[in-house]
Parts: sequence; C-alpha cells; structure tokens
Amino acid sequence: MPVLKTFCVLISLLFLTPVAQAAPVPAGDPLVREIRQLVEDYHVDKNYLPDLSTQTTVTGLLAALEDPYTKYLPPAEFARLLESLNPEYAGIGVVIFQSGETIIIDHVFPATPAANAGLKSGDQVLAVDTVSVQGLTLDEVASKIRGPADSILTLTITPAGGTAPRSLSLTRREIILPQVEGKLLAPELGYIRIYGFGDRAGTEFAATYQELRQAGMTKLVLDLRGNTGGMVTAAEDIGDTLLPTGPLYHLVDAEAEKTALTSGDEQPLPMAILVNHDTASAAELLAGALRDNAHAILIGTPTYGKGSVQSLIPLQAGGVLKLTTARYFTPGWQPVDQVGLQPEEPVTYPSLQLIRAKAALDPTAIRELHFSLNEPVTWVNGEKILLADRPILREDRAYLPIRFLAEALGLTVTYQETAQQAVISGNNRQLTLSLAQTGGETTRLPLINDRLYAPVRQIAEQLGLDLSFQENARTVTLNVPRR
Repeated sequence: MPVLKTFCVLISLLFLTPVAQAAPVPAGDPLVREIRQLVEDYHVDKNYLPDLSTQTTVTGLLAALEDPYTKYLPPAEFARLLESLNPEYAGIGVVIFQSGETIIIDHVFPATPAANAGLKSGDQVLAVDTVSVQGLTLDEVASKIRGPADSILTLTITPAGGTAPRSLSLTRREIILPQVEGKLLAPELGYIRIYGFGDRAGTEFAATYQELRQAGMTKLVLDLRGNTGGMVTAAEDIGDTLLPTGPLYHLVDAEAEKTALTSGDEQPLPMAILVNHDTASAAELLAGALRDNAHAILIGTPTYGKGSVQSLIPLQAGGVLKLTTARYFTPGWQPVDQVGLQPEEPVTYPSLQLIRAKAALDPTAIRELHFSLNEPVTWVNGEKILLADRPILREDRAYLPIRFLAEALGLTVTYQETAQQAVISGNNRQLTLSLAQTGGETTRLPLINDRLYAPVRQIAEQLGLDLSFQENARTVTLNVPRR
C-alpha cells in the first residue's frame, strides 16, 4: 500500500503512513476493500469497530460505523468541498441569517452588487425573483440568490427600520469573499470577523490584526458566529498571531496523544468571542484555546460540538475518503466533540451579542434599556434595536419579552419547568415569577409568538434597577446601577 497523503480539511492536517504488513483484505469491490482497510487502519475508534467484513457496499460499510463524519466523496462532491473552503461564486455579496422564519441580511460586503444597490445589514428578504422565501430554509434562500454570473436577480426586501417593501434588480457577478474582515468599533476597541478557515485566513487575519494594533487597538471582539471551520493550519496561524508560545489544542488518535503548540510572542489582549450554534470545528478549536490561554470571554449560544478530526484520503479506486482519525481537546483538556463550548455570557438574541461583547470589555459601560411603548423599537446601551412586536400594555403595566429584557441588561433568566417558574438573577438579587395559575388569580405571564413576556416595573423593583418613565414620549428607561 503506498503512502497516503491527506488534505487538511475541517480541522486536521495528517500524513498517514501504511500499517506495516497490513493483513490481506477480502476479495470484492476494490472501492469497498480499500475503504474498509483504511477504516480499520486509521479510524480514531479502530479498536472498537464493529465487524465490517460482511459489508459488501460502501453505503453499508459506512453506515455500520455510525460515524456521521466519515464519508465517501465522489470526485464531483470533493470538488464542491474544496470550493466551500475557499468560496468563489456568482452572487451579490451578502451574508444572510434566519431568525424564526424571517431571512435577514447580516452583512454586505463592500464593492459588490449588494453594496452598490444600497442593501444594508438588517434588511429583511421577502422574495427572490418574485418567489416568496416564506417557509424556505436558509440554504434554500442562499442557493436562490446565487446563480450564473451576469444573470439578473430581483430581490424584494423590507429595509431595516422601514415598513414598505421594495424590489431591487441586481446583476450577479463572481464574488471572491474575504475570509477575514476587521474595523475599529471605538478608539481602542477592535472587531475582527472570521468567515471561514480557508487558505487565506491566516495571512488575512495577521494583516487585519496588525493594522488594527497600529490604529490603537487594545481590546478585541472576535466574531466566529456562523463559522463552520475549515483548515486547522489557518487556526494555528491565527493562534500564532494572538498568543504566546503554548498549547493550542491536544489531539488524540487511536495510537497516541499529541499537543499542537503556538509559536507566537503576542501577549493576549482582553478579548470577547462571539459564538453560536454554527460555530464549529476549527472555529471551536480557536475559541477554546483563546478561552483557556487568553481568558477570553465567550458570548452567545453554545457551539456546535464538532471536535472530531477528519482527514481526506485520495483513493486508488477513485474519489476521496473523509475519515475520522482523531479528536481534539482544548489546552485545558476540555472536550468539544458532541458537547460544544458553553458561553460564559449566554445571549440568544443575535442583535444583542455584539452589544454585550462591548460591555464585557468595558467595565465602565452603562447597562441601559430604553424602549417605546408605542412601537417595536428599543435602545440598548445607546444602540437601536428593532423588536418583532411592540411592548404589551396590560392594566397600565408594560411587558417586554423576558429573555430580551434580561439579556439586554446583562441579567440571567432560567426556567424551572417542573415548578412552572422563571427565575431572573442579577445585581446581586433574584426574582421568581410564576408561570402557572395560583390561588384562583391569573398570574401566568403573557405568551405571544412563543415569547414569554414579563412585567418591567416588577423586575425593576425586585432587582433594584433604576426605572424612569417619560410620559410625553411614552418611553421607559431601565438602568443597572453602577457599584
């Protein structure tokens, strides 16, 4: 068997060598024989595999492994995988996300058809080529927006902050997306977003980081939301830029444990890292390393939990085998696979995550929620955010979505389903709200569009928050007192 070189994908760059005097494989389909031998030689759980000798098809053999990440990739599928690592496509130059059933533009890249047409972050996508996006998945909408270069696309949107839909005609063109973008949010506060760990990510990140450092950056928000991973070498390069010499991750395969070391000399800046469920693989690896070695604060929702390592092995019989060959752990030996990383500051509302990151890096920052009783608009720490629905008024009491209210002010809310209670904690106090009916009096909190609403004044009084009401403007302001 010849030496097998693997291409680095998802998180690993491994060079597999043949097992000495490998046992002869059974006769049959050459592709099945080759894949079976590779699985038995190199799979991370090779010592615990089921009997694969009875499997006569690739589909049956891989299904018997019960490993969703070990796959056979025909040549065309392998080509699509390579394209996904370093995306170049014909489109308009936007990043979209889904909130409930709503498709929203998250980011518009400069000098693209979208930017030239005036599309902005927060615009809601209603239809693509007159076809409603209602009920479509995020991937389905993205595939409709992409298309042949120089083809015309009609996009119907509701502009951010607006109410009247409008249609735009855009011409798709070839887009080479940056893998890293950065800017200063404030004189000393930098923001860098890594979209993927492709072959340009390391060099793009180093250049962006140094540019921001020269501009005066002393604190950093690193945005890894929606980053599903890529090449581990890119994560290693970024680790070299951000960290001094030390462990970046531990790798455990079927034979041994290995530790990957950073080789940089940078003293870590105060960092907040934005993560969500789509933060996976190499992105989790980097986030875990920065949390363990740089005391970075993770903000957002739990990450995906992709801590297994896949190697791409070209097959003599044609195609490529994507094989799970190892698992990684953070520098502090915290597992990632199937458990993910849990944020120190859980924030489920995407619109609040960056605001909370800024506040986490500035202990003097105000924690203030200002909202209108007449329209679905709020200001959190001075930044405007639209709500899906305006606040509820019942018997002259204002109600806001309980989780939004808590996350905006840096409070925590937990639900005790057995006791039918919601517990809000913060400012060294705690408030328990009943979700049930007791004593013949209705105390159930309003539930609208799957959002639980809570009484604003009661929360303010019980948790010691400052509250003021501006009657003429019909606005309410909540502050967490500074200590």
